[in-house]
Amino acid sequence: MRIVRAFPAVICAVLCAFPLFAQDADLTAARALFERNLNAIRTRDRDTYLQSYLHAPSLARGGPQGFTTGYDDFAKGAGG
Repeated sequence: MRIVRAFPAVICAVLCAFPLFAQDADLTAARALFERNLNAIRTRDRDTYLQSYLHAPSLARGGPQGFTTGYDDFAKGAGG
């Protein structure tokens, strides 16, 4: 009977911990992308640098003149 009472608590603990594992995997992937981007900057590898960004008109960038959108204009001005 004691096991039956503990079962919902065990299930709850497992389900609550699941997002922690997903976050860890997401963090690891984000860190790898960040490191790849930094290495591309260091080595002046334009193609690898551009692969780190969303190839879409919805890519948003901020600068001194405010926000702009679009990958194509960004790619034209990157490292060229």
